[in-house]
Amino acid sequence: MSTIYLPNDTYKTSFFEIAYSYGRDIYSWLYSSSIQKTSDFPISLCMEKLAEAHAAPEVKEFSEKWKRVCQSSAMSAELTKIDTLYRKALLKHKPFVKTAYPDLLSTASGSLRLWMPGVALIASYLKEKKGLEGLSVCASKKAFTRTLERILCEGKDGKYALIVGGGHSDEDYPMHKVSICVEKKDGVSSVVFMDSFGRTTYSGEIYESVLQLCKRKNAPLYFSRLQREFGGYGCAIFALQDSISFLQEPDFFKKIDHKTSGGVLYIDSLPPAFMIGTQSVGKIVIYMETVKEAVYTETIPGRKKSLQEYTIRNCVLNPYGKEENHYITKKMLKYMHFIASAVKTMKTEEIQKVIGETFVV
Repeated sequence: MSTIYLPNDTYKTSFFEIAYSYGRDIYSWLYSSSIQKTSDFPISLCMEKLAEAHAAPEVKEFSEKWKRVCQSSAMSAELTKIDTLYRKALLKHKPFVKTAYPDLLSTASGSLRLWMPGVALIASYLKEKKGLEGLSVCASKKAFTRTLERILCEGKDGKYALIVGGGHSDEDYPMHKVSICVEKKDGVSSVVFMDSFGRTTYSGEIYESVLQLCKRKNAPLYFSRLQREFGGYGCAIFALQDSISFLQEPDFFKKIDHKTSGGVLYIDSLPPAFMIGTQSVGKIVIYMETVKEAVYTETIPGRKKSLQEYTIRNCVLNPYGKEENHYITKKMLKYMHFIASAVKTMKTEEIQKVIGETFVV
């Protein structure tokens, strides 16, 4: 398999990139004449709850990042640069784009949206980087149903994570992505349906097929009803993060709270790795108040920081003074850079091979 590594100078994290929120003009607000000093960005009560005495260095760094925000250039120029880079790269690979796969991503109207081959390209990279097994991205609902049924009937003991697209859209360009995870022990499968909205508004058709399949195969179905996506973007990143977190978490079913209704086990509390991207800081604070302190202060398995540290580093005040967690925003921009770099530097057949490591058609 060809390895893709993002050049160090291709993506440089700036707090403004984290702050950029699609379609809400946060960047214009940050650079308005009334915003000049770090003191204009107060740490509110929610942040004070997170910033305990031992977190003082993080709080200091948070303030310094705000200071850099006020001195940076506008994000609109950065987005235009990435968009231009990506589209120029595509011109060199028209046969690949037109015949082999649909576009990897869309940048229409300043919105970043990954199509399924783009999700697979990132999934293949993460699978190799993190040494994961069992991660797949399904090109269609038909491919997903076939793959899930094969795992339940014939799959070996182990863990699996399938990413599939749905929603009211063209089959080749699904608007919403979810993760369906499976753990198989002694031939018995347990299925987990992870939707970042915590409901099936955009994944109802997929959910019904999973539900019916679980009933036929007598497999318990868990459904997470925790809403973590509030900004209307980032479902593909949530699906990737959920899949990786599930594959890395050895005791998932011991770390969740659930209630049974109508034969489905509804999850009300998840391990901290699944909460990192929650776009509402208020929801993260509520979560922290309901679990033991060690759950959110200790380093998350497979990660470098605790949930508390992730939240402090990625918290942004929107124009209305409400705190938002832009971890998913940061990841989305990073992966956009990554795809643009891959298309620019790799040959068509190399990209196809990497995508094929996780893409199920």
